[in-house]
Amino acid sequence: MTSLLVRFFFCRILVTHFSKLVAFSF
Repeated sequence: MTSLLVRFFFCRILVTHFSKLVAFSF
């Protein structure tokens, strides 16, 4: 269960980073 939480947290960080990257690109 902990692994799932870590995966969710990592996915959220990845999405946030990707969003920032896209915002910076545009």
